[in-house]
Amino acid sequence: MTIPVFLLFLIFALPISWIDFRTYRIPDKLIFPGLLAIFILLLIVEINSLPHRVIAAFLSFFFFLITRSITKGLGLGDVKFAFLIGLCCGLPWTCIAFLGAALSGILAVLFLRRGDKETLRRPIPFAPFLTLGVIEAYTVSIFFHFFPAY
Repeated sequence: MTIPVFLLFLIFALPISWIDFRTYRIPDKLIFPGLLAIFILLLIVEINSLPHRVIAAFLSFFFFLITRSITKGLGLGDVKFAFLIGLCCGLPWTCIAFLGAALSGILAVLFLRRGDKETLRRPIPFAPFLTLGVIEAYTVSIFFHFFPAY
């Protein structure tokens, strides 16, 4: 992921995370313009990586959709946000972002809720953790070049 793509992602992801944190909803009026803006930027800046990113976006979408249907723990906004993340990160960085999001979310729940059964059952907004996962993946991609950047 290049700097322009990452910064454009943050322009949309930070308000999405804040709104999800406050309301437990991810608004389509931020997701769809974000998808369009990032797609256009990719056409201009990184057209060679577009096929890999589109594949990552659809894989992310279907993975989150299947997870949502099985566990009932994710909202449809999270599924659409996963598509946006896949388009931004591409393969394999999307997987690293989702791993970082899952680990961050688990640690936050364990630390903040400290075993209280009632508070453990409450839903958590997942978009902030997804955004944090992308930031983690981007940081790893800068400092450690394990995989080629698509």
